[in-house]
Amino acid sequence: MIRGFAIFVLLAVMLWGGHAAAAVSVVAAEGLPFEEGLAAFEAGDYSLAAQKWREAANEGIPQAQYNLGTLYYSGRGVEQDLQVAAKLFELAGTGGVAEAQYNLGTMFLSGNGVPRDLVEAFVWLGVAARSGLGPAVSALPEVAAAMTPEERARAAERIQHWKPDK
Repeated sequence: MIRGFAIFVLLAVMLWGGHAAAAVSVVAAEGLPFEEGLAAFEAGDYSLAAQKWREAANEGIPQAQYNLGTLYYSGRGVEQDLQVAAKLFELAGTGGVAEAQYNLGTMFLSGNGVPRDLVEAFVWLGVAARSGLGPAVSALPEVAAAMTPEERARAAERIQHWKPDK
């Protein structure tokens, strides 16, 4: 059982034309469904992983919400549904999972599964960057260049006051 430490296993799944990479979170989450989902994922049983992570996600475990979101985004073990993926990334992102924040930001940037919205993209990427996530830090200048000064000010204000739901 994985407990007491966090690692992130990067998958070779590139999303959004190279703008984002999906990662499955292996953060020490409490609860057997999360761990069973991880074991199923590592064994290549994505359908069972989705089932177990759905149970853990319904219990409010952000890492499970994120992992389930990556399955919905890629269509592994579930029918691909970008809107469901975005909702799960938002839940995980508000729970403090930086990779979910980044993925949601890139979805708002591209309009993939959500309406294109540069302010939302900048907010989610900015929050992920604040956590030190390198790809989010790198993406911010491109988004900022496409925004008006007013949009940048609104987004910066939201980032400054953002706190995870914990």
